[in-house]
Amino acid sequence: MQTPTRPRASLALVIGLMLTCCPARSSAQIVLPNIFSDGAVLQRDTKAAIWGTATPGARIGVRFRDSTAEASANAQGRWSLTLPPMQAADEPADLTVISSDAQDAPKTIKNLLVGDVWLCSGQSNMYWPLGKVSVYPGVEDGEAAIAAPPDPQLRLFCDDKHPLWENRGWQAATPESRRPFSGIAYFYGAKLRRELGVPIGLINISRGGTPIQRWTPPAYAERVPLTRRFNALFNQERARINEYNRQHSEREKAARERRALPAAPATLPADLMIARSFSGATAYEWFVAPIVPYALRGVIWYQGESNSGELEVAKSYAEMFKALVDGWRDAWGAPELPFYFVQLPCRDGGEFWAWTRQGMLLASQSVPHCDMVVSFDVGDTANLHPPQKRPIGERLAVVALARSYGRSIPWSGPAISEVSSKRSKVIMSFDPAKGMPRAKDNSWRDVELAGADGVFHPASVTLSGNSATAESEKVAAPTSIRYGWRAVFTPTLFNEAGLPGSGFYYVRDANGRWSLCVP
Repeated sequence: MQTPTRPRASLALVIGLMLTCCPARSSAQIVLPNIFSDGAVLQRDTKAAIWGTATPGARIGVRFRDSTAEASANAQGRWSLTLPPMQAADEPADLTVISSDAQDAPKTIKNLLVGDVWLCSGQSNMYWPLGKVSVYPGVEDGEAAIAAPPDPQLRLFCDDKHPLWENRGWQAATPESRRPFSGIAYFYGAKLRRELGVPIGLINISRGGTPIQRWTPPAYAERVPLTRRFNALFNQERARINEYNRQHSEREKAARERRALPAAPATLPADLMIARSFSGATAYEWFVAPIVPYALRGVIWYQGESNSGELEVAKSYAEMFKALVDGWRDAWGAPELPFYFVQLPCRDGGEFWAWTRQGMLLASQSVPHCDMVVSFDVGDTANLHPPQKRPIGERLAVVALARSYGRSIPWSGPAISEVSSKRSKVIMSFDPAKGMPRAKDNSWRDVELAGADGVFHPASVTLSGNSATAESEKVAAPTSIRYGWRAVFTPTLFNEAGLPGSGFYYVRDANGRWSLCVP
């Protein structure tokens, strides 16, 4: 909708005249999305999108610092424009939006900074608040972080439906605003602030219990065969599933209100429960779409628990993750938008989590500009929400510092670059850029080999420089090798920087080539 350049008076002069001719009124017609609240951070070094609504046909002008831009509102009153790239600025300034229509009072957004903006999303482990609030106990080191002096250069934002944020808009990092904010996102942003010295804006849109397909634009979710199948099943059994949802909601409401509980709804078959979880794209429509195309530096993501309850769903995680990333990148028009994400940790009862972790490993190697943090060595295997959020947030920040900001620092655990075999031995070569492999206590354990019969046996592993050799006396001709292939294990593969390596599952094809097992 942005108007093409044409000969006219200076844009700054036009906007100045508009400001003079459009005095403030009690009922402004200019409306901006909630993401444009006082205290916002605009992304540096790229065009910054500004959009909203006004009187149809009105000429809209925006002024911020030394930059101006203008556009026309269409027949529905919608308008959008972009400010030119700006350098980081830690001195607050106001952004003014004005209209040529006298019905539209000027709108001013106060106290804006220019720096780096990161979108923080996923399910409950990303949502989990830094401090004790409501039913949440907080996280390890959370109270100390909350009590730190205010940082006006670190700005926090949660979506307007966040029950703990209470539609506060953008807030500087203070003890009050830190407490209900995502622990992982906060530790991530605080480390970037310390290291970069520029304003950092964190946008937290996350919700517990949300499967990945609900965060994905519907057209992109439908690219995944499994999602298509369960969406079709939902449409076929919509009335039955909706009735289950109604009864389930009534029972939950009665529990909250401490009333006598109505009868529990009859359990749906497993395939309908999957279809129920897949249906709709509520999270995308509610939380993502309203902030597109707010300019970002990148995305951090922690999710997967809700896609790990059924084997066939866990096996499709790599495809689902790629659909999410493609959908978001296309929505923002940013094909190289960085995605840094957390691989699921160890957890008691996580029967199919190894397959989800394998999908995450596959995605990290096949989706460009996506990198993964391994979390096996921190957390609580008995707790779906481990309180150790600082190491996860700070590891994500280290990835960003290396991959987005060009710092020459260790950012990944050891990673296999090539697998080969010779008779009964499997040889693994490691990527030197990700550190030399090291075995904890000189013993790399939980490595298994299988032959053509598919039966896995423990392997002994010898590390030598940047390679490792695995063998088992029970497997004469290995066709598969895997590490950490269970819900809970003690990680023993690290690099010299102390970062853990991912679990993995490699298979050999009929031509003798080894590759990651794709379900």
